[in-house]
Amino acid sequence: MKKDFFALIFVVNDHANFHLSGLCKLRSLQELDISRNSLKGSIPPCISNLTSLRLLELSENNLGGTIPSDLLRLKSLEYLSLSLNHFEGSISLSSFANNSNLEVLELDSLNNELHVDTENTPWKPLFQLKVLRLSNCKINEPTRSIPSFLLTQRELRVVNLSYNAMVGEVPTWLLNNNTRLEFLSLAENSFTGQFVLPADFKNLDLFWLDMWKNDIQGPLPASIGHILPNLQYLNMSRNSFHGSIPPSIGNMSKLYSLDLSSNNFTGELPEHFVMGCKELTTLKLSHNNLQGQLFLRKWNLTSVRFLYLDTRSFFIDFLVRYLHV
Repeated sequence: MKKDFFALIFVVNDHANFHLSGLCKLRSLQELDISRNSLKGSIPPCISNLTSLRLLELSENNLGGTIPSDLLRLKSLEYLSLSLNHFEGSISLSSFANNSNLEVLELDSLNNELHVDTENTPWKPLFQLKVLRLSNCKINEPTRSIPSFLLTQRELRVVNLSYNAMVGEVPTWLLNNNTRLEFLSLAENSFTGQFVLPADFKNLDLFWLDMWKNDIQGPLPASIGHILPNLQYLNMSRNSFHGSIPPSIGNMSKLYSLDLSSNNFTGELPEHFVMGCKELTTLKLSHNNLQGQLFLRKWNLTSVRFLYLDTRSFFIDFLVRYLHV
């Protein structure tokens, strides 16, 4: 009697010699999850025989070699995660152009040896991604430009483009185009220009924004706290921001981690910012040109557990009750 498999989830653990090629005969398979094991070797080309596959999850293994180009043409794929492996060689995302069902694409690299090209031929994707993880890769060398197909995306929820050394203007249009974005990391690239948000724009879903280690200039938008009121994690450190810290950050009542260190911020900490961020546990303001008093008695910083102020400009009114000692 013929048996069709629709979903297959493996917990292989330390069986490093498990052969993926043995799965290639399961042509009716729709979901395959072998993530978080210790699999070694490469992805066999025959996996492209699984034409009914909707979900392929191979993340967090020790897989290497090249990614078979035929794998990218599986038309039924909705979810593809190959992240946190040791793949190398080159892939072209234009191979996904006709994958109209694709919603999740994860290719985060562990070894920075995966070359990803998105611009080699003109193409327009039929898909609308919800999740894109493409960190620690070599993207569009030698231009190192941000993938232009992202301009067509309107449904993104999670975007991780960190550690790619990409250049160009900081792509604030990712926020404007994807109004339900929840997670955005552009950390450790070489983006320049100003971080500009339109005054009439608001995103109530974004909880994580990380632009650490770029070369973004100018002031933080004065209305950032009104536009992104539900941020929980905000990291703008190691850029070239200047001007004062916007008081509107105090509107981020859920903010637990704020890192504005290693910039050129000046002035004093706004009272509204300090009074409003009642959930703040990590505050990093080191290596700026801030001045004034800290820890005034009326300020509510009782949740702070990690405080970085290594600068000589502050006059600190040190109150033991704020550090709970």
